[in-house]
Amino acid sequence: MEKSLKSALIVDDEPEIIDLIESAASPYVESFSRAHDAGAALDLFLKTGFDLVISDVRMPGLTGIDLFESIRKISPTSPFIIVSGALEIHHMVRAVKLGLTDVIEKPFTRADVARSIEKIISNRFNTHLENLKHLNLTTRQISVVENLLMGKSNKEISSSVGVTEQAVKYHVSQLLRQFNVYTRRDLREQIGRQIGIS
Repeated sequence: MEKSLKSALIVDDEPEIIDLIESAASPYVESFSRAHDAGAALDLFLKTGFDLVISDVRMPGLTGIDLFESIRKISPTSPFIIVSGALEIHHMVRAVKLGLTDVIEKPFTRADVARSIEKIISNRFNTHLENLKHLNLTTRQISVVENLLMGKSNKEISSSVGVTEQAVKYHVSQLLRQFNVYTRRDLREQIGRQIGIS
């Protein structure tokens, strides 16, 4: 599986929680940075920027909500997940108004973390797919491209789109010519760049 996110920042004052989150997120994220408090996390974010931040709420000094608010001012669309054992309702309301991506309640499992990240990736992917409409493609070509971008084979695309494998091969060959590339991988990369995925 190709990793969908280049970098994530995990913020918690308990190293074993960071280890658990990193382990659960590793199928989706290429590299991780760690911070044990919100102040250090904010410094890292300012220097590096991240595709995802996952933070505990209660830590020494600033809270995870304070960190979220600070990052939201710098990067209004960065996905941010709060991990909390007890998130007070007024904190939750404040965070949701600012666009908090998700909350994972303690105790949590690896599957809880994976579901939350999958939701982010799916939403991000669907947003990018909207950009396909600007590439001057037919409706059928858009359906084929959506499936290609998910890494599906001709047989899987055939089943998903409801056409023969021969028709899929035809559409793929037309797309290869249209985008002036020679392989499916090059096609995925070219279209990905044009719609903002890569």
